[in-house]
Amino acid sequence: LNGGMAMPSWYDIRGLGDRANEACDGIEESRATVKKLIQEQLDEGIPADKMILAGFSQGGALSLYTGLSLEHSIAGIVCMSGYLPFSR
Repeated sequence: LNGGMAMPSWYDIRGLGDRANEACDGIEESRATVKKLIQEQLDEGIPADKMILAGFSQGGALSLYTGLSLEHSIAGIVCMSGYLPFSR
């Protein structure tokens, strides 16, 4: 896709087909960034059950991928026009 040039947003995509089991170069780094942001809020005294992860497209996919693997429960996850990476 895109002549082999990287198209990073939250992570690079390789095609426009079924992305549920596609390699997502950079997604682990993006998940670490989101988890760091969540930890900063926890450190400021905001309880996890008052936090929501939300995103559109890749942001939604990253919200699902990150939110479903957190050590603590958050209030919710919103994914608009996205998918769950590595769901197969």
